[in-house]
Amino acid sequence: MHKLLQILRRNERGQGLIIVLITVAVGGLLAAATLGYAGTILKNNIAEARYVNRLCAAEAGVEDALWSMKNHITLPSQYSLPQDLNNARVTLNYTPGSAGIYNLFSGAWSLSVHADFLNIKSTIETLGGNNYLKIEIAKPADFDITKNITIDTISAQLPAGYTYQSDSTTCNFMTLLDSDISDQLFYGVHILTWTLGSHGYQWSNTDNGNKTITFQITGNGDLHNYYSWIHVQSHDIGYVGELSGSPYTIIATATSTIDNKSTTITATVMYDGTNLYIISWQVDP
Repeated sequence: MHKLLQILRRNERGQGLIIVLITVAVGGLLAAATLGYAGTILKNNIAEARYVNRLCAAEAGVEDALWSMKNHITLPSQYSLPQDLNNARVTLNYTPGSAGIYNLFSGAWSLSVHADFLNIKSTIETLGGNNYLKIEIAKPADFDITKNITIDTISAQLPAGYTYQSDSTTCNFMTLLDSDISDQLFYGVHILTWTLGSHGYQWSNTDNGNKTITFQITGNGDLHNYYSWIHVQSHDIGYVGELSGSPYTIIATATSTIDNKSTTITATVMYDGTNLYIISWQVDP
């Protein structure tokens, strides 16, 4: 019996070594995979950080050009910032455009001759001790006489401290009732909106007379900070906005001093001599 146990023990002597070798091999494979994954994450994080640094440097270049424009400093067509930012060299291309009036067409814009779509004027008149707000809508002299217009709504912001006097609306082109009015209170100021029927008011191209709405307001306070606007069906307009001034294209490129990769921002700006309007902002990584 004793001899049998000795034989069994001799046969088990190599099994521990095999288990150790298997454990070391599996651990080595796992460690290699883990280190490879960690290395990939580290590379991605470094690349992302460098991109953010280049992006911030390019943004600083655009801001430098905007600051110079705002302070009436003449800029060359090409120049570089005096020092590197975020380990990146920043170069700029500065291109002024022709001064004029530009129409905005759903994100695009082009130089055009000025032509107001409609003129809207608000005035407050005091008659017999009562205050009346009058909204007047007119076609400009250079209005396209072939256009028919559909006005959906007319709105007015009242002076602070004043409200609409019920049943006081008079209109020279259609009948408007208090049921046609929406009265909203916005930061303590009343905003009135008249809905001109279910299909709007059809203003014929042959009708050049001014359209007016007059209504009484009651309250206390200064009669200022009031204005009015209208909503016209978009297919009657053809464009969605208008800006006056000179367009400028600013291209700022930040090139890393570490890996020589570049990020470029192209900004299109309208400048009227006082105000800056950023029309577009494009990033090329």
